Amino acid sequence: MRKSWLIVALLISFSFGIVQAEDASSNMTSEAAAEPFTLTVSASPLSGQAPLDVTFTAISDGQEPVTFAWDFNGDGVTDSPDQNPVTTYDEPGAYTVVVGATDAQNNTIKKSLIISVAENPAAGLNITSYFPAAVKEGENEITIILVNKGKQSVTDLSSKLVGPGIRHLSSTSVSVLKAGDEDSLNLKAQFLRSGTITATLKIAGVNFPVIFEVAPAVTYSKEELQQRLAQLKEAVQAQETTYYDKKVQGYLVAEVFESIKDVKRRLQDAQQSILTSNLNGAAVGLDIVSSTVEDITADLEHAQKQKQTMMMWLKDNALAITAIIAALGTLSGIIVKVTSHTKKLGENVWQKMSSKKRETTAKGGAAAVVNEAIVPSETLEKTKTAEEKNEEKKDPEV
Repeated sequence: MRKSWLIVALLISFSFGIVQAEDASSNMTSEAAAEPFTLTVSASPLSGQAPLDVTFTAISDGQEPVTFAWDFNGDGVTDSPDQNPVTTYDEPGAYTVVVGATDAQNNTIKKSLIISVAENPAAGLNITSYFPAAVKEGENEITIILVNKGKQSVTDLSSKLVGPGIRHLSSTSVSVLKAGDEDSLNLKAQFLRSGTITATLKIAGVNFPVIFEVAPAVTYSKEELQQRLAQLKEAVQAQETTYYDKKVQGYLVAEVFESIKDVKRRLQDAQQSILTSNLNGAAVGLDIVSSTVEDITADLEHAQKQKQTMMMWLKDNALAITAIIAALGTLSGIIVKVTSHTKKLGENVWQKMSSKKRETTAKGGAAAVVNEAIVPSETLEKTKTAEEKNEEKKDPEV
């Protein structure tokens, strides 16, 4: 009885092992069928700030031709059939990317990966205006007015213009744009064709759509530009002469001189452009000079005279005043010498007169003694001098 039960148990275990082996074989067959070829996918970068440009790469060893279907946001809709596509994530978030590859035998493999997109500090940037929107074929300078409506500062701002028929050349930069502040960027771009061009302006990773109306290029004559250059040179020379005349007359024209220097520099640039056959650039430069010359003429005509102050008068007449002071100094020296000489001469005369007077007085005294001895006493009253009589009148007691 026990043997029979043992046999039954063995039979059951054997049967169970066979089933497990069959299941394992079935799973291996299923897995082998699920991956008939290999598929390797990657993305660069896997994370970053919005807007984030991501390049995807797929490598397959399936039987050619192999087709691909990329779903960039996991919504089940094919976004690109390319093997190595590129896409841009404008909004922050985590995106599940799914790619399917199908070989020539209709075998399909799917892979997935995740792209993490963070919020861009520059998301608060806005363009309030850009000008000119109407340009000509060739090189143009565009000014962009920016405002930061975000909550934090944005650093290292520069611009790039991309679009059909546009070649970006250069851009200025803004080091810091604080929240709520406004600033401007200038870029240079070459427009290669005329008509309406829809382009994208890229600033700190933020894309702004812009539209330009491009007029056909104008053909310029080298001889005409040279003639125009010569005329503007004469006009600037005349303005410079007027400037110096106004300055001598005391007019406030200091700022005008800076404009004249800038115009002369632009004329040199235009002349160089003509010599290098950059006629479009020369024409643009001469247009700017022509407009500036008109402004300078108006500024010189309406210049105001500076009010004369005492200090300014002394400064302007410093040489004359110095000469007068020197002359007065020389004259005063002469006067001092004459006065000194006169004083000494007078003292000598006075000393001689005093000496003679003393001698006379001495002689007179001796004569008086003789007279007193000769003249009788009754005649003494008659010989009194008028001076003595006056003294007696003043003093009755005498």
